[in-house]
Amino acid sequence: SWLLVILPAYLWMRSTPEEMGLLPDGETGNEAASPTATTHPATAATVQEEEWSLSKLMSSPKALCLLFGYFAMAANGWTQQIHQVPHFIQMGLSKDAATLALGMNMSLSVVSMLLLPTLSDFMKRHHAVAISLALQALGTYLLTQADTLDMVYCFVGVMGISYLGSYGLFSALAADTFGRKSLGTVSGVMAMLGAGGAAVGIYAGGALYDMLGSYNLLWNTGTALLLVGAGLSLLLGQLTNKTTPRSTTTR
Repeated sequence: SWLLVILPAYLWMRSTPEEMGLLPDGETGNEAASPTATTHPATAATVQEEEWSLSKLMSSPKALCLLFGYFAMAANGWTQQIHQVPHFIQMGLSKDAATLALGMNMSLSVVSMLLLPTLSDFMKRHHAVAISLALQALGTYLLTQADTLDMVYCFVGVMGISYLGSYGLFSALAADTFGRKSLGTVSGVMAMLGAGGAAVGIYAGGALYDMLGSYNLLWNTGTALLLVGAGLSLLLGQLTNKTTPRSTTTR
């Protein structure tokens, strides 16, 4: 860890893009050097970023929209990784087929981590997050119908390309919404809620199966939470548009 992580980070990691000669999107070197550059929205965001304390963050409607979506995504995604194989077996698939589906799902996650961030470069970030959550909701619904190999592959395709890549989308959306100065605070809360959602979802999956003999209530709850999260992501975009841009990335 010291050789591969800590030492390289100490030697090569930079604190700000400006240390590498990079400027906010759409800004040129002449604008940065101009005496009137502070009137440029992106430049003003760099100089006058709003600071978000934990208490202020937790009372912000924008933060609650972001955090709910992240909680729903992490809870549903981690729960599926743990419980989808026994669910497939209960639906009549062989253990080999169920395990293969999980492996394919994880393989497509590599595509997801490349596809979704690229997608967000061509649209507003909150739209990309809403699309990813809506696709995950569709994938989770398909999981409840996966009693044949064809339906399993539909689930794998939709969920595989929409889940893991959304972690990067949420981090970028957090930076766009709250600025770089507060990204550590926002990311810490997101990580805590994501881990808590994963723990609750995994435990609830086992408990519900023991009580009901089925995972359907678990998946239906996950679908509903993801759809609410997608709607709140769109609301976050409306709330952000009513305020002055906070980050160096304007969309």
